[in-house]
Amino acid sequence: MIYLVLNILGLLFLIYAFRKYGLNYWFYIYKKRITVAFTKEF
Repeated sequence: MIYLVLNILGLLFLIYAFRKYGLNYWFYIYKKRITVAFTKEF
């Protein structure tokens, strides 16, 4: 349940960042998150 809430908050933050800073910044943050997740996996 807590995990779901955190995911929704993260999604809202991404939408907020997208509206405030535009696509380039959003893509940069998104790529960074994927890299962090990938690094944790391996």
